[in-house]
Amino acid sequence: MTEQAYAVIATVAQQVMIQNPANGEPVETTVQPGYVINRVMWDGGPEWSPPAGTKARADPTGTLQIGQTVSA
Repeated sequence: MTEQAYAVIATVAQQVMIQNPANGEPVETTVQPGYVINRVMWDGGPEWSPPAGTKARADPTGTLQIGQTVSA
């Protein structure tokens, strides 16, 4: 199967761990709907679905980056 890139996007406000840009340390913060939480490569099997409170959007060109906010 061919791998496909997906962006995992928040659909509700939620607590996540992100990297603090000032010192690189992990920090817990609240993100709003539309925040790109993660990127995944999926080959179509086994079955996969994004975590609760998120959705996956196909992003074969890699334009949706972690930390970016897009329309949810």
